[in-house]
Amino acid sequence: MHDQSYGIGLSPETKQKIDEFTRLMNKYRQFHPNPDGIIKLAMHNCIIGDNMLLDQKLEQLRLIDLYQG
Repeated sequence: MHDQSYGIGLSPETKQKIDEFTRLMNKYRQFHPNPDGIIKLAMHNCIIGDNMLLDQKLEQLRLIDLYQG
C-alpha cells in the first residue's frame, strides 16, 4: 500500500491513517462484508476532503485490534 498514489493534497497524517486502516481491514476481514469496497470508499472520501469514514472505521478497528490482539 505504501507505493500507491493517494491523490494530490492528502496530508502525511491522512496517508499514515490510510495505511493503518488498510492493514487492520486486511487483518480483520471477517468483521466486514466487503473490506476492499470499504477501503476504496474511505480513500475516495479522503481524496475529496472527507475523513469521517476513515476516522470512524479506524477507531472501530483499533478497538477490535486491542481486544483481539
